[in-house]
Amino acid sequence: MNAVAVDATMKFHLSLNVSDLDRSVPFLSILLGCEPVKWHSDYAKFEPEWLPLVLSLEPRRGDLGSKQGVSGLGALNHLGFRTTDAAALIDVQRRLELAGIKTDREEGVDCCYARQTKFWVTDPDQNLWEVYVLESDIEHRGNGQVALNVLNRPISATATAAAAGQALTSRNTWLHRLADAFPEQLAAGTLDEVYLEGTFNSQDFAASKAEVLSKSLVGLRPGGKLLIHALTTNQHLEAAPPLNGLAAVVSHLPYDRELMAEVAAAGFVGVQLVKFGDRPCFHFHGIEMRETELLAWKPGGAESETCVGVIYKGPFAQVTDECGQVFPRGQRMMVDTATRDRLQQGAGASQFAFPETLDPSSAGCCG
Repeated sequence: MNAVAVDATMKFHLSLNVSDLDRSVPFLSILLGCEPVKWHSDYAKFEPEWLPLVLSLEPRRGDLGSKQGVSGLGALNHLGFRTTDAAALIDVQRRLELAGIKTDREEGVDCCYARQTKFWVTDPDQNLWEVYVLESDIEHRGNGQVALNVLNRPISATATAAAAGQALTSRNTWLHRLADAFPEQLAAGTLDEVYLEGTFNSQDFAASKAEVLSKSLVGLRPGGKLLIHALTTNQHLEAAPPLNGLAAVVSHLPYDRELMAEVAAAGFVGVQLVKFGDRPCFHFHGIEMRETELLAWKPGGAESETCVGVIYKGPFAQVTDECGQVFPRGQRMMVDTATRDRLQQGAGASQFAFPETLDPSSAGCCG
């Protein structure tokens, strides 16, 4: 990793999608009067001395094969600024947040052959803006922008590590991305977690959701976790509309209600929304498109004869899970440990208390 000299000039950043990197680089070298400061098979960057500009080039999706090409069909990939230091970055982000504009921050990510801290924001016309500070150069593409998900922000470094066959911490995690082929099968019962990152935003999987979910179920161990991250709609949409920026890769939009039903129909339990934006990311003829994360589990796992206690705190008088277990507000209920784990890891965890010890005689045990 190479140190980067502090640049006292804030520079405008423009990232373009190109159909042929080997043709675009020589052309821009002549146009800008300088050679690229970086030129790889999957990325190029120009920084002309006479212009406060950082221009990057991204090969369109498919140009480098299904697992490498990441950009969409339009010319614009994203825009932004390279700030002079972290203080300048924070100042821009604070200005946006104080105005009520949501940003997504990433600390110390490896992206575009560099280590960067940045945030992303989408403007009213759905153009993606990246504001970042350059910390150091690195010798590899990095995890931050190897594959861009459907929601106009890069997949996390941990998720990309999982896609490369690495475990997240001590867990055996497997990730599938929108542009990848889905394997014929996953080794049965070997995975703790399966991440479907944009999978159902590809037309390739529009008609095979049940098959993908079935394979995922088989690959998970009993009690294993499924996470689905996608852009969904609130109504049926026959075809995905053209979206700007990195969301140009979207070719299918699942109906949110149906997607949840399909996950349950595949045999998963504890299906829940862990992320569902109050504000849609996109509008199209009155149809809303939202960033959605679904969490579900393969049945089984941590059950034992020794049950554990949970207390539903409210605000409702009672809630009922998929298996018919009723949790009256304020009452101690005994459940198996698999159910307790799902409640602890789910979106509604804050609505429950999980005492370390309870008297089993205080409530019926495990249904």
